[in-house]
Amino acid sequence: MTPQKALIHYPLGRVSAITPISVGLIHETYHVEAIDPSTGKIAPFILQRLHTALASPSVTEDYFAITEHLAAAGVTTQRVLRTKTGEITLTDDVAGRRWRLMVFVPGQVFSVVDSAARARAVGASVGVFHGALANLKYKFKSKLALHPYDTSKFYKDFVRVTKKFAKDLLMTPDIRRDVDFLLAEIPKLALPAGLSTRIVHGDLKITNFVFDETGKNVRAIIDLDTCARFPVLLELGDALRSWCGHVEDDPRNKFDGAKYRAAVEGYIGAAPRGFLSAHERKLLPRAVKLIILNLASRFLKDYFEDSYFGFDTKKYSTRRAANLARARGQIALYRDAVKKLA
Repeated sequence: MTPQKALIHYPLGRVSAITPISVGLIHETYHVEAIDPSTGKIAPFILQRLHTALASPSVTEDYFAITEHLAAAGVTTQRVLRTKTGEITLTDDVAGRRWRLMVFVPGQVFSVVDSAARARAVGASVGVFHGALANLKYKFKSKLALHPYDTSKFYKDFVRVTKKFAKDLLMTPDIRRDVDFLLAEIPKLALPAGLSTRIVHGDLKITNFVFDETGKNVRAIIDLDTCARFPVLLELGDALRSWCGHVEDDPRNKFDGAKYRAAVEGYIGAAPRGFLSAHERKLLPRAVKLIILNLASRFLKDYFEDSYFGFDTKKYSTRRAANLARARGQIALYRDAVKKLA
């Protein structure tokens, strides 16, 4: 089914433009413009042909529930639009594929957190996002095979793979040192059991924030397919790792303490009073360090298996080379974060 044929099933005006968007790596995504028959003005939308891994109707049911709740709370979000027959996804003529149409949130998207001011803005927007979802009593219907915040599962997989490749030629003395460091260090950072879970976004990289025309304030957080219930510390640890690190594969990667402080202040100031407990605030630096090494172990695991992460072919000749550089970049980031988050 083409985008044009898919759009026939939605109550839109005359479609005037369909433009592919190549930024996303998961779904086949299009920017759509249609003429609103009541006003004669152009109305923008986002049309997605969902990746088979996320094409289950339950994934969009979760997405729909989250965005409807956010909208009711006055938070700008990418609401899902129903088809003419009331469905929230449209079955494609290719088995296992579905389409989803959402409202388009206009604004600017940045590729890096380039200042403490921007870190404060994204931190504040996450505080609002978490606060708006705090009272949503919803049982998620979908479940990712392995959520990015399932750190214990990733560690177990890392142990398994490194044992499998223990005598392989890939396990050079230098690699062995990296492996031993991660095997020894990650368990020290494990968060205590019993932390309360909340609805989290699951992927708070900067490209999932839409800023207003001034570039100073976040208008919306998008890409909500990874929403789930997890300890909020894992969400914040991952976000702060992403926002406060420098180049991912830089062997001299540094952690920006000024951005960290600004982002945390922005978050606490915008979240509901007491949303983050004193105990959680104390554990936050540990969560950041845990997520950094969790990602390092994932990169190093794929160094051995050579099967998962994409890479820049202009910069690296092999996936293994890219994964090794990224793993060591995260280890460098961790060592610097230890100094600054002590």
